[in-house]
Amino acid sequence: MSQIGKLKINGKDAYTTWGVYLLDGGVSALMTPPAAKPLVTNKSRLQHGKRVTRTNPGGSSLTRVEDRDVSLPFGLSADNRTQLNTRHEAFIAELQAGEVELEVAELPSVVFHLDFVSCTSFGQYATLAKYVIRFNEPNPKDRT
Repeated sequence: MSQIGKLKINGKDAYTTWGVYLLDGGVSALMTPPAAKPLVTNKSRLQHGKRVTRTNPGGSSLTRVEDRDVSLPFGLSADNRTQLNTRHEAFIAELQAGEVELEVAELPSVVFHLDFVSCTSFGQYATLAKYVIRFNEPNPKDRT
């Protein structure tokens, strides 16, 4: 089964550009909802318990969300060791260049705006490599 067209990074097809594809669990990690920001509270010595404000200014009751970290598993394939090394360097350089816009075919019309944090795991065997890359999504509500 071809990986072409299944993952775009910064508008480039990840498989044709770097031989990179998203491994099992990647889409689930992207779809995991972010945590809600804490509600505004006030503890007063003059009242029992605490007062909780559940609406935002303007009366909106929309819950605000925290930024989130997401770890994504990637695979990289190549025809030989030289190509693997070249693709590896180019892939990491792309991630470290700034904001990463990630699109997955399974989630049409959704663009994840991520910042590279680190590579938490790397393994290599012959002409294959596996990464677990940690990103930060500064605003999980901005996915256009």
